[in-house]
Amino acid sequence: MSSESGIYVLVAASALLGSIIGGLLSFFSSYYLGKKKFEQDLVSRDLEKRSALYGDFMAEVGRITLLSLDGKIESASEFGALYSLLGRIRIVAPKEVADAAAKFGTLVTDTPARDDQEQSARHEKNLTAARDQFIALCQADLQNIKTQA
Repeated sequence: MSSESGIYVLVAASALLGSIIGGLLSFFSSYYLGKKKFEQDLVSRDLEKRSALYGDFMAEVGRITLLSLDGKIESASEFGALYSLLGRIRIVAPKEVADAAAKFGTLVTDTPARDDQEQSARHEKNLTAARDQFIALCQADLQNIKTQA
C-alpha cells in the first residue's frame, strides 16, 4: 500500500467518522430538546388546570357564602359542587393546600346563627384567616409549578 492510498483511506475514514458523530450529536440534541419541550408542556398544562381548579373552588365558596347570607340554602345538596371541587383538590394539590381548602370549606358550610353577633364576628375572622391561608398556599403551589418549567 502506497502512502498516497493510505492518505485516501484516512481522509475517507475521517469523513465517515465525522458524519457519524455529527448525525449522533444531531439525534441526541433533537431527542433532548423534544423531551424538554414535552416536560414543559406537561408543567404548563398542570399549571393551567390547578389554577382553574383553585379559581373554581373560590367561585363556589363565594356562591355558597352569598346563598348563606341570603338564607337560601335549602338542602345539603347545595354543597355538592364544593365537595366535588375539594375532592379534586385533594387528588392533585399538595397536602397543605388540600388541608387549607378543607378547613376553608368547612368554615364556609358552618354558618353560625345570625342572632349571635359575637359568634358571627369570630366566625368571620376565622373564615377570613382560612381564606387568606388557602390563597397564600395556592399561590405558593402555582409558583412552585412555574419554577419547574
